[in-house]
Amino acid sequence: MKNDCDDPVSKALIMKNDCDYPVWPIATSNAGTPSLVPTSYVLQPGQSNTISLPPSWSGSIWGGTGCSIDDSGAFHCLTGGCVSHTLGCGGESDLLQPASTSIAAFRLNATDGMDYYEVSFRNGYNLPIIVAPVGRRSGGDDKHHCTTAGCAVNLISSCPPELRNSDESLGCKSACQAFAEPSFCCSTCNCSHNRYTQFFKQACPKANSFANDNTSTFSCIFQQDFIIIFCPSSSTTR
Repeated sequence: MKNDCDDPVSKALIMKNDCDYPVWPIATSNAGTPSLVPTSYVLQPGQSNTISLPPSWSGSIWGGTGCSIDDSGAFHCLTGGCVSHTLGCGGESDLLQPASTSIAAFRLNATDGMDYYEVSFRNGYNLPIIVAPVGRRSGGDDKHHCTTAGCAVNLISSCPPELRNSDESLGCKSACQAFAEPSFCCSTCNCSHNRYTQFFKQACPKANSFANDNTSTFSCIFQQDFIIIFCPSSSTTR
């Protein structure tokens, strides 16, 4: 007899904007996984929207700020925009540099049957963001099991001056974006902290701040739904 639990199940992804300004959630899918629809739309302050994540989906979601669509249909953002100026971008590589963008990444029903998720500041930071399983189960002593990823702290005011965009309100660059030096743009297994990644990590220990940072990837078994909150209150993360 076929077991219904063997069938892959789509998951609901709730996106909620607790910022006091509009946010455009932008979703891109990794190669070989279905695109999400819609890929981008505006969330006014206090609004939320729910989309379906296909089984075994992997990809990235971030929030664009200061976005608009001009008369030609081109999509422009102050942070989180796309080189292609399209709604939804063509992937993280299409992010307009300097990205200065907080990114949520997912790998659902991976080869071991787990859902993996994280929040990354490797491309810089533009707004507080958390990801959490809805109705998450206790992970016991495993602090990486079914718990909240990301950070409710607003890092823009404390961003080191050399990492700030020309307008401080537009986010905080990564050191790689700011200096383009090999020591700050490491992508090998031997990558380590520097004073800039330590700035991000100390403020937000549950967010990924440098390449191969394994301390801030979280997982769940058979978790149905997830929520992303832009500008969460500190009480939301507890």
